[in-house]
Amino acid sequence: MAAVAVAGAFTVCEDGRATDAVGSVVLAYQHDLRTQTADGTSDRERLQRLHQLRNADAMVELVSALPPAHRPSRILYPAAGSHLAPLALCELLPAETPCTLVFTEIDPSVSSEISALLNEFARNGLVSNLEDDGDRSWDFQLAGRPVRIDLALVDGESLIEAALLDGIDLVINHDWSGDPLGNLLVIHELLLAARPIDDQFPPALMIEDLERHPYPIDLTLFMPVARTSLPYGHRDSERGSGLHGDIELGQPLFGGGVVLDFSDAWWRDVDRETLDGVFDLLLFSEFDTERQNVLVGGDDPLLAPALLDWYSAYGLRTTAGGNLDNTPGGRSEIMVAAARALPAMKPELRRILSCRLQLYRCLLQARAAGADIRKDMPSADSSRVAVPDGLPTETMEAMYREALRHVGDYRRSKEAERQAAKDALAVLRDPRVQRALSACPIPEPGSDDDPVAFWRAQYQRLAADLARE
Repeated sequence: MAAVAVAGAFTVCEDGRATDAVGSVVLAYQHDLRTQTADGTSDRERLQRLHQLRNADAMVELVSALPPAHRPSRILYPAAGSHLAPLALCELLPAETPCTLVFTEIDPSVSSEISALLNEFARNGLVSNLEDDGDRSWDFQLAGRPVRIDLALVDGESLIEAALLDGIDLVINHDWSGDPLGNLLVIHELLLAARPIDDQFPPALMIEDLERHPYPIDLTLFMPVARTSLPYGHRDSERGSGLHGDIELGQPLFGGGVVLDFSDAWWRDVDRETLDGVFDLLLFSEFDTERQNVLVGGDDPLLAPALLDWYSAYGLRTTAGGNLDNTPGGRSEIMVAAARALPAMKPELRRILSCRLQLYRCLLQARAAGADIRKDMPSADSSRVAVPDGLPTETMEAMYREALRHVGDYRRSKEAERQAAKDALAVLRDPRVQRALSACPIPEPGSDDDPVAFWRAQYQRLAADLARE
Protein backbone atom coordinates (compact mmCIF):
# COMPACT_ATOMS: atom_id res chain seq x y z
CA MET A 1 0.00 0.00 0.00
CA ALA A 2 1.27 3.46 -0.86
CA ALA A 3 2.43 5.77 1.90
CA VAL A 4 -0.24 8.14 3.19
CA ALA A 5 0.26 11.90 3.03
CA VAL A 6 -1.25 13.68 6.03
CA ALA A 7 -2.15 17.36 6.12
CA GLY A 8 -1.78 19.34 9.32
CA ALA A 9 -5.42 19.36 10.47
CA PHE A 10 -6.77 16.41 8.52
CA THR A 11 -8.77 13.74 10.32
CA VAL A 12 -11.41 11.53 8.76
CA CYS A 13 -14.09 9.94 10.92
CA GLU A 14 -15.67 6.56 10.25
CA ASP A 15 -18.64 8.13 8.51
CA GLY A 16 -16.40 10.27 6.32
CA ARG A 17 -16.81 13.48 8.35
CA ALA A 18 -13.80 15.71 8.89
CA THR A 19 -13.13 16.83 12.47
CA ASP A 20 -11.03 19.54 14.09
CA ALA A 21 -8.71 16.99 15.68
CA VAL A 22 -4.97 17.15 15.12
CA GLY A 23 -3.85 15.39 11.93
CA SER A 24 -3.36 11.66 12.45
CA VAL A 25 -1.34 9.28 10.31
CA VAL A 26 -3.26 6.37 11.88
CA LEU A 27 -6.67 7.78 10.92
CA ALA A 28 -5.47 8.78 7.48
CA TYR A 29 -4.15 5.25 6.94
CA GLN A 30 -7.48 3.86 8.14
CA HIS A 31 -9.28 6.12 5.68
CA ASP A 32 -6.93 4.96 2.91
CA LEU A 33 -7.77 1.34 3.72
CA ARG A 34 -11.47 2.10 3.40
CA THR A 35 -11.25 3.89 0.10
CA GLN A 36 -8.44 2.17 -1.81
CA THR A 37 -7.45 -1.31 -2.88
CA ALA A 38 -3.67 -1.38 -2.98
CA ASP A 39 -1.53 -3.56 -5.22
CA GLY A 40 -0.78 -6.86 -3.53
CA THR A 41 -3.30 -6.31 -0.73
CA SER A 42 -6.26 -8.69 -0.75
CA ASP A 43 -9.69 -7.63 0.43
CA ARG A 44 -9.32 -10.01 3.38
CA GLU A 45 -6.00 -8.43 4.38
CA ARG A 46 -7.44 -4.95 4.02
CA LEU A 47 -10.43 -5.83 6.22
CA GLN A 48 -8.11 -7.42 8.79
CA ARG A 49 -6.12 -4.18 9.01
CA LEU A 50 -9.34 -2.18 9.38
CA HIS A 51 -10.35 -4.60 12.12
CA GLN A 52 -7.06 -3.93 13.93
CA LEU A 53 -7.72 -0.17 13.73
CA ARG A 54 -11.51 -0.21 14.23
CA ASN A 55 -13.02 2.59 16.31
CA ALA A 56 -9.81 4.63 16.27
CA ASP A 57 -11.98 7.58 15.17
CA ALA A 58 -14.11 7.30 18.31
CA MET A 59 -11.03 7.01 20.54
CA VAL A 60 -9.53 10.15 19.02
CA GLU A 61 -12.77 12.07 19.40
CA LEU A 62 -13.01 11.08 23.07
CA VAL A 63 -9.44 12.05 23.98
CA SER A 64 -9.57 15.22 21.86
CA ALA A 65 -12.41 16.37 24.13
CA LEU A 66 -10.15 16.22 27.20
CA PRO A 67 -8.06 19.24 28.26
CA PRO A 68 -4.59 18.95 26.67
CA ALA A 69 -2.97 18.54 30.10
CA HIS A 70 -5.18 15.49 30.77
CA ARG A 71 -4.48 13.61 27.55
CA PRO A 72 -2.92 10.24 28.32
CA SER A 73 0.70 9.34 27.66
CA ARG A 74 0.61 5.99 29.50
CA ILE A 75 -2.28 3.78 28.47
CA LEU A 76 -3.32 0.36 29.81
CA TYR A 77 -5.41 -1.78 27.47
CA PRO A 78 -6.56 -5.05 29.11
CA ALA A 79 -7.53 -7.90 26.77
CA ALA A 80 -6.21 -5.86 23.87
CA GLY A 81 -5.59 -8.58 21.32
CA SER A 82 -3.87 -6.95 18.36
CA HIS A 83 -6.18 -3.92 18.34
CA LEU A 84 -3.76 -1.06 17.62
CA ALA A 85 -6.32 1.74 17.33
CA PRO A 86 -5.01 3.40 20.57
CA LEU A 87 -1.85 4.34 18.63
CA ALA A 88 -3.86 7.30 17.31
CA LEU A 89 -4.08 8.65 20.87
CA CYS A 90 -0.31 9.07 21.01
CA GLU A 91 -0.61 11.57 18.17
CA LEU A 92 -2.72 13.87 20.35
CA LEU A 93 0.24 14.49 22.67
CA PRO A 94 2.66 17.41 22.22
CA ALA A 95 5.46 16.73 19.75
CA GLU A 96 8.30 14.58 21.09
CA THR A 97 6.24 13.47 24.13
CA PRO A 98 6.86 9.77 24.85
CA CYS A 99 3.80 7.53 24.69
CA THR A 100 3.54 4.05 26.23
CA LEU A 101 0.86 1.45 25.54
CA VAL A 102 0.64 -1.54 27.89
CA PHE A 103 -1.44 -4.35 26.37
CA THR A 104 -2.50 -7.39 28.39
CA GLU A 105 -3.53 -10.68 26.81
CA ILE A 106 -3.88 -14.37 27.57
CA ASP A 107 -3.04 -15.32 23.97
CA PRO A 108 0.67 -14.99 23.08
CA SER A 109 -0.07 -15.38 19.36
CA VAL A 110 -1.29 -11.76 19.12
CA SER A 111 2.38 -10.75 19.28
CA SER A 112 2.89 -11.81 15.65
CA GLU A 113 -0.23 -9.88 14.56
CA ILE A 114 1.02 -6.72 16.27
CA SER A 115 4.43 -7.14 14.62
CA ALA A 116 2.86 -7.62 11.20
CA LEU A 117 0.86 -4.38 11.35
CA LEU A 118 3.77 -2.36 12.77
CA ASN A 119 6.04 -3.66 10.02
CA GLU A 120 3.44 -2.67 7.45
CA PHE A 121 3.36 0.80 9.02
CA ALA A 122 7.14 0.95 8.75
CA ARG A 123 7.13 -0.11 5.08
CA ASN A 124 4.66 2.65 4.31
CA GLY A 125 6.61 5.30 6.19
CA LEU A 126 4.01 5.76 8.92
CA VAL A 127 6.44 4.82 11.69
CA SER A 128 10.23 4.93 11.78
CA ASN A 129 13.06 3.39 13.77
CA LEU A 130 10.96 0.31 14.53
CA GLU A 131 12.69 -2.03 16.96
CA ASP A 132 11.17 -5.37 17.92
CA ASP A 133 12.99 -6.88 20.90
CA GLY A 134 11.51 -10.31 20.12
CA ASP A 135 10.00 -10.52 23.62
CA ARG A 136 6.68 -8.75 23.12
CA SER A 137 7.95 -5.14 23.18
CA TRP A 138 8.22 -2.65 20.31
CA ASP A 139 9.81 0.83 20.13
CA PHE A 140 9.34 3.26 17.24
CA GLN A 141 8.70 6.87 16.23
CA LEU A 142 5.15 7.87 15.28
CA ALA A 143 4.48 11.41 14.02
CA GLY A 144 7.50 12.77 15.88
CA ARG A 145 6.74 10.97 19.14
CA PRO A 146 8.62 8.05 20.66
CA VAL A 147 6.18 5.19 21.24
CA ARG A 148 6.59 1.92 23.12
CA ILE A 149 4.19 -1.02 23.16
CA ASP A 150 4.57 -3.67 25.87
CA LEU A 151 2.49 -6.84 25.67
CA ALA A 152 2.04 -8.47 29.08
CA LEU A 153 0.72 -12.02 29.21
CA VAL A 154 -1.75 -12.59 32.05
CA ASP A 155 -3.60 -15.60 33.44
CA GLY A 156 -7.05 -14.20 32.68
CA GLU A 157 -8.36 -14.48 36.26
CA SER A 158 -8.44 -10.70 36.72
CA LEU A 159 -9.01 -8.17 33.97
CA ILE A 160 -7.45 -5.22 35.81
CA GLU A 161 -4.60 -5.92 38.22
CA ALA A 162 -3.74 -3.19 40.72
CA ALA A 163 -0.01 -3.52 40.02
CA LEU A 164 -0.54 -2.53 36.39
CA LEU A 165 -2.25 0.77 37.30
CA ASP A 166 0.93 2.44 38.59
CA GLY A 167 1.65 5.50 36.45
CA ILE A 168 -1.24 4.79 34.04
CA ASP A 169 -3.29 7.78 32.79
CA LEU A 170 -6.01 5.93 30.91
CA VAL A 171 -7.45 2.41 30.91
CA ILE A 172 -9.21 1.29 27.73
CA ASN A 173 -12.06 -1.20 27.74
CA HIS A 174 -13.13 -2.27 24.26
CA ASP A 175 -15.02 -5.35 23.10
CA TRP A 176 -14.98 -6.90 26.57
CA SER A 177 -18.70 -7.64 26.75
CA GLY A 178 -21.91 -7.03 24.84
CA ASP A 179 -23.79 -7.32 28.14
CA PRO A 180 -24.17 -4.11 30.19
CA LEU A 181 -23.39 -6.10 33.34
CA GLY A 182 -20.14 -7.39 31.85
CA ASN A 183 -18.98 -3.85 31.11
CA LEU A 184 -20.29 -2.53 34.44
CA LEU A 185 -18.10 -5.13 36.14
CA VAL A 186 -15.05 -3.62 34.41
CA ILE A 187 -15.80 -0.34 36.21
CA HIS A 188 -16.32 -2.27 39.44
CA GLU A 189 -13.00 -4.11 39.05
CA LEU A 190 -11.09 -0.92 38.27
CA LEU A 191 -12.46 0.84 41.36
CA LEU A 192 -11.70 -2.16 43.59
CA ALA A 193 -8.12 -2.19 42.28
CA ALA A 194 -7.76 1.54 43.01
CA ARG A 195 -9.37 1.60 46.48
CA PRO A 196 -6.25 0.55 48.45
CA ILE A 197 -4.22 3.40 46.90
CA ASP A 198 -4.62 6.26 49.38
CA ASP A 199 -5.27 9.79 48.09
CA GLN A 200 -5.02 8.77 44.46
CA PHE A 201 -7.72 8.60 41.84
CA PRO A 202 -7.73 5.70 39.43
CA PRO A 203 -6.82 6.45 35.84
CA ALA A 204 -9.65 7.55 33.59
CA LEU A 205 -11.54 4.74 31.84
CA MET A 206 -12.56 4.69 28.18
CA ILE A 207 -15.43 2.25 27.80
CA GLU A 208 -18.58 1.48 25.83
CA ASP A 209 -21.26 4.06 26.64
CA LEU A 210 -23.59 1.95 28.76
CA GLU A 211 -26.22 4.71 28.58
CA ARG A 212 -26.45 4.09 24.82
CA HIS A 213 -27.32 0.39 25.04
CA PRO A 214 -30.87 -0.91 24.52
CA TYR A 215 -30.87 -1.66 28.28
CA PRO A 216 -28.99 1.43 29.49
CA ILE A 217 -27.09 1.82 32.75
CA ASP A 218 -26.71 5.29 34.26
CA LEU A 219 -23.02 6.29 34.40
CA THR A 220 -23.50 9.65 36.16
CA LEU A 221 -22.05 8.38 39.46
CA PHE A 222 -18.73 7.70 37.67
CA MET A 223 -18.35 11.24 36.31
CA PRO A 224 -18.41 11.05 32.47
CA VAL A 225 -16.12 13.72 30.99
CA ALA A 226 -16.27 12.91 27.26
CA ARG A 227 -18.66 11.13 24.91
CA THR A 228 -18.78 10.13 21.26
CA SER A 229 -21.61 8.76 19.14
CA LEU A 230 -19.14 7.19 16.69
CA PRO A 231 -19.07 3.37 16.67
CA TYR A 232 -17.27 1.98 19.71
CA GLY A 233 -16.93 -1.52 21.09
CA HIS A 234 -18.81 -4.63 20.05
CA ARG A 235 -19.87 -4.80 16.42
CA ASP A 236 -21.23 -7.51 14.13
CA SER A 237 -18.64 -9.88 12.75
CA GLU A 238 -18.34 -11.07 9.17
CA ARG A 239 -20.18 -14.23 10.25
CA GLY A 240 -23.34 -12.28 11.06
CA SER A 241 -25.38 -10.92 13.95
CA GLY A 242 -24.53 -12.33 17.35
CA LEU A 243 -21.83 -14.61 15.96
CA HIS A 244 -18.15 -14.46 16.81
CA GLY A 245 -15.78 -13.98 13.91
CA ASP A 246 -12.25 -12.81 13.25
CA ILE A 247 -13.34 -9.44 11.83
CA GLU A 248 -15.83 -7.05 13.46
CA LEU A 249 -16.73 -4.11 11.24
CA GLY A 250 -20.53 -4.27 11.13
CA GLN A 251 -23.45 -2.88 13.13
CA PRO A 252 -22.37 -1.54 16.56
CA LEU A 253 -24.13 -2.82 19.67
CA PHE A 254 -23.47 0.29 21.78
CA GLY A 255 -24.31 3.79 20.57
CA GLY A 256 -20.84 5.18 21.27
CA GLY A 257 -18.08 5.42 23.84
CA VAL A 258 -17.43 7.43 27.00
CA VAL A 259 -14.55 8.47 29.26
CA LEU A 260 -15.12 8.28 33.03
CA ASP A 261 -12.82 10.05 35.49
CA PHE A 262 -14.24 9.01 38.92
CA SER A 263 -13.43 12.45 40.37
CA ASP A 264 -16.10 12.12 43.06
CA ALA A 265 -14.36 9.54 45.26
CA TRP A 266 -17.47 8.19 47.03
CA TRP A 267 -16.47 4.72 45.78
CA ARG A 268 -13.37 4.84 47.99
CA ASP A 269 -15.22 5.88 51.15
CA VAL A 270 -17.82 3.10 51.33
CA ASP A 271 -17.44 -0.55 52.31
CA ARG A 272 -17.54 -3.36 49.76
CA GLU A 273 -21.17 -4.34 50.44
CA THR A 274 -22.28 -0.74 49.96
CA LEU A 275 -20.31 -0.44 46.74
CA ASP A 276 -21.90 -3.64 45.44
CA GLY A 277 -25.32 -2.32 46.43
CA VAL A 278 -24.84 0.84 44.35
CA PHE A 279 -23.74 -1.18 41.33
CA ASP A 280 -26.70 -3.54 41.71
CA LEU A 281 -29.08 -0.59 42.02
CA LEU A 282 -27.74 0.79 38.73
CA LEU A 283 -28.24 -2.63 37.17
CA PHE A 284 -31.75 -3.43 38.46
CA SER A 285 -33.46 -0.09 39.18
CA GLU A 286 -34.87 0.41 35.70
CA PHE A 287 -35.63 -3.17 34.64
CA ASP A 288 -35.59 -5.37 37.76
CA THR A 289 -35.21 -8.95 36.47
CA GLU A 290 -36.74 -8.24 33.04
CA ARG A 291 -33.39 -7.15 31.58
CA GLN A 292 -32.99 -9.25 28.45
CA ASN A 293 -30.11 -10.56 26.38
CA VAL A 294 -29.18 -8.26 23.51
CA LEU A 295 -27.14 -9.83 20.75
CA VAL A 296 -27.00 -7.07 18.16
CA GLY A 297 -27.90 -3.41 17.70
CA GLY A 298 -30.54 -2.04 15.37
CA ASP A 299 -34.27 -1.41 15.40
CA ASP A 300 -35.11 -4.76 16.99
CA PRO A 301 -32.08 -5.81 19.08
CA LEU A 302 -33.85 -8.28 21.36
CA LEU A 303 -33.17 -11.58 19.67
CA ALA A 304 -33.17 -14.18 22.42
CA PRO A 305 -36.65 -15.17 23.61
CA ALA A 306 -37.76 -14.18 27.08
CA LEU A 307 -38.15 -17.84 27.99
CA LEU A 308 -34.48 -18.54 27.23
CA ASP A 309 -33.37 -15.51 29.22
CA TRP A 310 -35.47 -16.69 32.17
CA TYR A 311 -34.14 -20.24 31.96
CA SER A 312 -30.52 -19.08 31.88
CA ALA A 313 -31.21 -16.59 34.75
CA TYR A 314 -29.73 -13.87 32.54
CA GLY A 315 -31.60 -11.01 34.19
CA LEU A 316 -30.92 -12.22 37.74
CA ARG A 317 -27.13 -11.94 37.78
CA THR A 318 -25.70 -9.53 40.36
CA THR A 319 -22.47 -7.57 40.68
CA ALA A 320 -21.04 -10.04 43.19
CA GLY A 321 -21.68 -12.92 40.77
CA GLY A 322 -24.74 -14.36 42.45
CA ASN A 323 -28.39 -14.70 41.54
CA LEU A 324 -30.76 -12.01 42.82
CA ASP A 325 -33.41 -14.53 43.89
CA ASN A 326 -30.81 -16.54 45.81
CA THR A 327 -29.12 -13.56 47.47
CA PRO A 328 -30.01 -12.95 51.15
CA GLY A 329 -32.24 -9.90 51.31
CA GLY A 330 -32.36 -9.68 47.50
CA ARG A 331 -34.02 -6.46 46.35
CA SER A 332 -34.39 -5.13 49.89
CA GLU A 333 -30.67 -5.41 50.60
CA ILE A 334 -29.83 -3.63 47.35
CA MET A 335 -31.87 -0.63 48.46
CA VAL A 336 -30.49 -0.60 52.00
CA ALA A 337 -26.89 -0.99 50.84
CA ALA A 338 -27.19 1.70 48.17
CA ALA A 339 -28.79 4.12 50.64
CA ARG A 340 -25.72 3.80 52.86
CA ALA A 341 -23.59 5.37 50.10
CA LEU A 342 -25.40 8.71 50.08
CA PRO A 343 -23.35 10.46 52.84
CA ALA A 344 -20.14 9.76 50.89
CA MET A 345 -21.42 11.53 47.75
CA LYS A 346 -21.52 15.14 46.69
CA PRO A 347 -25.03 16.67 46.67
CA GLU A 348 -25.57 16.41 42.92
CA LEU A 349 -24.77 12.70 42.96
CA ARG A 350 -26.89 12.09 46.07
CA ARG A 351 -29.92 13.30 44.17
CA ILE A 352 -29.18 10.96 41.24
CA LEU A 353 -28.80 7.98 43.57
CA SER A 354 -31.93 8.95 45.53
CA CYS A 355 -33.97 9.12 42.32
CA ARG A 356 -32.57 5.74 41.26
CA LEU A 357 -33.82 4.32 44.57
CA GLN A 358 -37.19 5.96 44.03
CA LEU A 359 -37.33 4.56 40.49
CA TYR A 360 -36.70 1.05 41.78
CA ARG A 361 -39.35 1.55 44.44
CA CYS A 362 -41.89 2.58 41.74
CA LEU A 363 -40.99 -0.46 39.65
CA LEU A 364 -41.44 -2.79 42.62
CA GLN A 365 -44.72 -1.10 43.57
CA ALA A 366 -45.98 -1.64 40.02
CA ARG A 367 -44.95 -5.31 40.04
CA ALA A 368 -46.49 -5.85 43.47
CA ALA A 369 -49.75 -4.34 42.19
CA GLY A 370 -49.81 -6.85 39.33
CA ALA A 371 -48.31 -4.82 36.46
CA ASP A 372 -46.62 -6.64 33.60
CA ILE A 373 -43.55 -4.39 33.46
CA ARG A 374 -42.38 -6.01 30.23
CA LYS A 375 -44.61 -3.42 28.54
CA ASP A 376 -42.20 -0.75 29.80
CA MET A 377 -39.02 -2.50 28.70
CA PRO A 378 -37.03 -1.53 25.58
CA SER A 379 -38.60 -2.84 22.36
CA ALA A 380 -41.23 -4.59 24.48
CA ASP A 381 -43.73 -4.49 21.63
CA SER A 382 -41.47 -6.47 19.29
CA SER A 383 -41.94 -10.19 18.76
CA ARG A 384 -39.89 -12.40 21.04
CA VAL A 385 -41.03 -15.73 19.59
CA ALA A 386 -38.05 -17.89 18.68
CA VAL A 387 -37.63 -18.81 15.03
CA PRO A 388 -36.72 -22.52 14.69
CA ASP A 389 -32.97 -22.86 14.28
CA GLY A 390 -32.76 -19.06 14.40
CA LEU A 391 -30.51 -18.66 17.45
CA PRO A 392 -26.81 -17.97 16.93
CA THR A 393 -25.33 -21.14 18.42
CA GLU A 394 -26.22 -24.80 18.86
CA THR A 395 -25.75 -24.35 22.63
CA MET A 396 -28.45 -21.68 22.73
CA GLU A 397 -30.72 -23.82 20.56
CA ALA A 398 -30.30 -26.77 22.94
CA MET A 399 -30.94 -24.56 25.97
CA TYR A 400 -34.05 -23.12 24.37
CA ARG A 401 -35.43 -26.59 23.59
CA GLU A 402 -34.82 -27.57 27.22
CA ALA A 403 -36.42 -24.35 28.43
CA LEU A 404 -39.59 -25.19 26.50
CA ARG A 405 -40.03 -28.15 28.84
CA HIS A 406 -40.32 -25.70 31.74
CA VAL A 407 -42.94 -23.29 30.42
CA GLY A 408 -45.13 -23.98 33.44
CA ASP A 409 -42.27 -23.03 35.77
CA TYR A 410 -41.76 -19.84 33.75
CA ARG A 411 -45.40 -18.82 34.23
CA ARG A 412 -45.27 -19.62 37.93
CA SER A 413 -42.07 -17.58 38.26
CA LYS A 414 -43.96 -14.43 37.24
CA GLU A 415 -46.25 -14.80 40.25
CA ALA A 416 -43.23 -15.48 42.44
CA GLU A 417 -41.62 -12.26 41.19
CA ARG A 418 -44.77 -10.35 42.10
CA GLN A 419 -44.57 -11.75 45.63
CA ALA A 420 -40.84 -10.98 45.82
CA ALA A 421 -41.60 -7.37 44.91
CA LYS A 422 -44.23 -7.18 47.67
CA ASP A 423 -41.76 -8.61 50.18
CA ALA A 424 -39.05 -6.16 49.13
CA LEU A 425 -41.30 -3.17 49.78
CA ALA A 426 -41.06 -3.86 53.50
CA VAL A 427 -37.72 -2.05 53.20
CA LEU A 428 -39.64 1.23 52.95
CA ARG A 429 -39.92 1.10 56.75
CA ASP A 430 -36.11 1.34 57.08
CA PRO A 431 -35.22 4.90 58.24
CA ARG A 432 -32.12 5.01 56.03
CA VAL A 433 -34.17 4.18 52.95
CA GLN A 434 -36.87 6.69 53.97
CA ARG A 435 -34.25 9.45 54.25
CA ALA A 436 -32.74 8.49 50.90
CA LEU A 437 -36.12 8.53 49.14
CA SER A 438 -37.04 11.90 50.65
CA ALA A 439 -34.28 13.55 48.58
CA CYS A 440 -36.26 12.68 45.44
CA PRO A 441 -39.90 13.10 46.47
CA ILE A 442 -42.80 11.75 44.39
CA PRO A 443 -46.58 11.82 44.95
CA GLU A 444 -48.30 9.03 46.84
CA PRO A 445 -51.39 7.35 45.34
CA GLY A 446 -54.84 8.53 46.33
CA SER A 447 -57.64 6.26 47.43
CA ASP A 448 -59.25 6.43 43.98
CA ASP A 449 -56.05 5.77 42.01
CA ASP A 450 -55.56 2.47 40.22
CA PRO A 451 -52.28 1.19 41.76
CA VAL A 452 -50.96 -0.37 38.56
CA ALA A 453 -51.61 2.74 36.45
CA PHE A 454 -50.32 5.09 39.18
CA TRP A 455 -47.02 3.36 39.83
CA ARG A 456 -46.33 2.69 36.15
CA ALA A 457 -46.88 6.40 35.46
CA GLN A 458 -44.49 7.39 38.26
CA TYR A 459 -41.93 4.90 36.97
CA GLN A 460 -42.18 6.20 33.41
CA ARG A 461 -41.87 9.84 34.51
CA LEU A 462 -38.84 9.20 36.72
CA ALA A 463 -37.13 7.09 34.08
CA ALA A 464 -37.59 9.88 31.53
CA ASP A 465 -36.32 12.52 33.96
CA LEU A 466 -33.20 10.48 34.81
CA ALA A 467 -32.49 9.91 31.11
CA ARG A 468 -32.41 13.69 30.60
CA GLU A 469 -30.01 14.36 33.52
